[in-house]
Amino acid sequence: MKICIRLIDIKSMKKIPITILFIILAQTFLSGQSKYLKLIEKDNFPKAEKRIAKELSKKPNDIELNFAMALLLKERKCSKYNPDSSYFYLLKSKSLFELISDNKELIKLEKVPINQSIFLDYTDSICGLALEDALSLNSISGYLTFIGYFKIAPKYQIEKAVEKRDILAYKLASDNNTVESFQNFITTYPRAIQINIALRKRNGLAFKKEKAIDNIDGYLDFIKHYPSAEEIPEAKERLHELAFIDAKKTNSSAAYKTFTDAYPDSKQVDIAHRLYDEKQFEELTSGFKTWEEYAGFVEAYPNNSFKSVAIDSIQSYILKTQDIEAANYCLANFAESDKKRAILIYHDVFTNDGEKQTLDLFYEKYDDESLSELKTKDYELAELGDNLMLNMPYDSLNFSTYDSFIKLAAPHERAFVALQRMIAMDITKKRWKKAVDKLKIYAPLFANNNKKINNLIATLENNWDSSIKIGSVGAGINTVAGGEYVPVISADDKLLYFCGRDRKDNVGGEDIFVSKRAKGVWSPAKIISDLSAVNSNDAPLSVSSDGTRMLLFKSGQIFFSDKTKKGWSYAQEFPEQINGGKWQADAMISSDGKALIFASTKSGGYNYFEKQTNYHADNQYASDIYVSTLNENNEWSEPINLGNVINTPYCDRSPFLHPDMKTLYFSSDGHGGLGNLDVYKSTRLADSCWNCWSEPINMGKEINTVSSDWGYKISTNGEMAYFSKTNSAGSSEDIYSLNLPKYLRPGLVATVTGKLIDKDNQPVTAEIRWEDLETGKNVGKSKSDPTDGSFFIVLPIGKIYGYFVDEDKYFPISNHVDLRENKKTVEIEENINMVTFKQMVEEGTAVQVNNLFFNFSESALLPYSLPELKRVAAIIKGNQLKVEISGHTDNIGDDQKNQILSEQRAMAVKEFLVNEGCTADNFITKGYGKTRPVATNENEAGRAKNRRVELKFVK
Repeated sequence: MKICIRLIDIKSMKKIPITILFIILAQTFLSGQSKYLKLIEKDNFPKAEKRIAKELSKKPNDIELNFAMALLLKERKCSKYNPDSSYFYLLKSKSLFELISDNKELIKLEKVPINQSIFLDYTDSICGLALEDALSLNSISGYLTFIGYFKIAPKYQIEKAVEKRDILAYKLASDNNTVESFQNFITTYPRAIQINIALRKRNGLAFKKEKAIDNIDGYLDFIKHYPSAEEIPEAKERLHELAFIDAKKTNSSAAYKTFTDAYPDSKQVDIAHRLYDEKQFEELTSGFKTWEEYAGFVEAYPNNSFKSVAIDSIQSYILKTQDIEAANYCLANFAESDKKRAILIYHDVFTNDGEKQTLDLFYEKYDDESLSELKTKDYELAELGDNLMLNMPYDSLNFSTYDSFIKLAAPHERAFVALQRMIAMDITKKRWKKAVDKLKIYAPLFANNNKKINNLIATLENNWDSSIKIGSVGAGINTVAGGEYVPVISADDKLLYFCGRDRKDNVGGEDIFVSKRAKGVWSPAKIISDLSAVNSNDAPLSVSSDGTRMLLFKSGQIFFSDKTKKGWSYAQEFPEQINGGKWQADAMISSDGKALIFASTKSGGYNYFEKQTNYHADNQYASDIYVSTLNENNEWSEPINLGNVINTPYCDRSPFLHPDMKTLYFSSDGHGGLGNLDVYKSTRLADSCWNCWSEPINMGKEINTVSSDWGYKISTNGEMAYFSKTNSAGSSEDIYSLNLPKYLRPGLVATVTGKLIDKDNQPVTAEIRWEDLETGKNVGKSKSDPTDGSFFIVLPIGKIYGYFVDEDKYFPISNHVDLRENKKTVEIEENINMVTFKQMVEEGTAVQVNNLFFNFSESALLPYSLPELKRVAAIIKGNQLKVEISGHTDNIGDDQKNQILSEQRAMAVKEFLVNEGCTADNFITKGYGKTRPVATNENEAGRAKNRRVELKFVK
């Protein structure tokens, strides 16, 4: 009999108990033809299982057998009851059934009965049994198994299992009551109806945990991981509080900037912005010494609320320093609201000299009605000043006129110059107290410009230093009829160059002469024909420390001439960036060969006019002092101004930077002084800075006069100064020298002299470089004299130097000198025997690598060795040379230990060179211990030479 169970309403079947459903199905099978089903229907389960299993082993893909096994295993009374297996066989039977295309077979199976409706019904019943088992077990794993295995179970059964699973899972999470347990529930069961409450509980627990820790990272982590938590506002508020506390502890602009960037919506952001501006201003302006630094702050941070403080600082700086360039900047860049004050400051600074031509310049640009009264007064004072004729000597009969003018014009510069003229005769006659008394009478009038007054008073009140002796350099140089001036002393103190005029041996208007010192006496000077032309004015400015380059002055321009084997070369002009003004002079090359220091009227300085006003140093150009540095391409850089600590709006010239590379001697009529040009001394404050100088010191009343004192050159040992002045007869200028007291001397230096000679004892022309072995930085260079191979190097005290010869065909022979602890000058004289690469390869000549350093009895290379070895490595790599490295010791200590040490040091050198890219197979290392000394072992100097490493190129 065919039965179609599908006639039963499935929805109504949900309400029929599983046992009743089984009765219905059993009755259906009573009429079936299957012998296996009849056994099952009769509860003869063992026999049914035995037969079915036996037949299935033979016919595993039999539809009826798989169907029968499914029905057997779903019977609870059967010992093999297993809904999971029943479900498996039913699905297998169904899958096989769906593959049948033969109608006869389908009709046959229909009689069992087996059809799609039967499969659907039994799927529901088997899944129902499995669900009942899961409900009975009531475990998460049971429900998960049901949901995962019985995938085609009716939807209501799946939903029931999911509901029960979620209840148990949420209870488990609640029982554990941890962030992790709720997070696991949320992650695992994202569709559970308990998900929202689980989220709230997880977030609450997480926030409670972070509140207990109470730190920034914790709150940030909470906000990141739980962005929708209802505790987020509270977390952010506390985060902002903690972050702001941290920013205030650090109390830097960077800290406040980090806070405002990270928390722009915080309650503290406004105060953080204000504190940021304040700290940024403090940090960036701390230690500022120039107005440019404040201007740089204003330009870089225009929105900083402390911008006005920076502007005030610039204006205060202008009032204090009388810096005209800074005043110009203010007027060009400040907002209109700041310009009214700026224009008054600008007026006081720019017109400080009281000169009519200066007033003309100012009022041509700023002739405002508000300045009309000031303008009238300015021109009245200028006229009074003109009437004084300050370029002429002071006449005491004019006292009342001077007195009135000073009282009206102070603190203007013209009033100060008038005061200088009033005391000039007292200074000349050494009536120091009388001069000081006059200064003190007028000092209160110069309240805003008292530095010059105070410095002048201090200079005059200092005790007279009788140790300073001024004397002529002698008849070998000075002549009765002629004039000798612009002395240039060579760094080795052996030659004195100068400009001569109206001498018997002159060939032009002004010519260049030289005298040699022999046994402390200057020999008769001889004209340098190479540098002196007929009908030409030629003057020396300086000579390089190595003596191979002379700087010359011709018609307001700077030239140079180099020493050759045949004499001095044809003079060449320096490039446009050096000779850029109407007048350049007083040039010198620093002892390291890397800087050119000179005076110039080029634009962009502190001077109002190219030509000096006639009441200052008469007929002097209004120059500033500049420096240009030599770059890696041997080109001179655009010059920079030494700054307003050195330069003034008046005449600043004749710079002489001593070989100590820090002490500057120069002349100026803008720093006050005794009158006209005085000589000053200043100290460079940092090796890397050319506009950082100490306040200039007046060289004193023993040296300076009321006339112009300039052109001072200082000996390398710092003991003597050379200069020219009008001789006692008043007929012309002569050259003089004076001994410098210790308080006016420069820093200590060391000198290294000798000759570069080849194997045939012939002079070698080459460049010598020296480096700071602690930093590896190249810090100077010089050349050997092309006529005799002699060299002269000056090294400032305070560093450990290595020096080496830099010439293509020669090995870079080197040496070193440690000046870090020296308290006195050092003089080293040592020839350098040059060795060519050809000699080293073809003749096997060994060379000593001098700048290698080891601790006593150790083989590890010290850092000072690196510059030398890097240089050697480049040579070996570039030429693929094979090298024997030999180590040597002195005779101190055990012979065997010395042997081992010499071998280890040679090996250490090899290892370094290999690490630098040299081929390891190109090296042979040997140790000779004490067996091959090159000097005596009887003293430390000799033993030091014996402790060495040598290189020898091998074929």
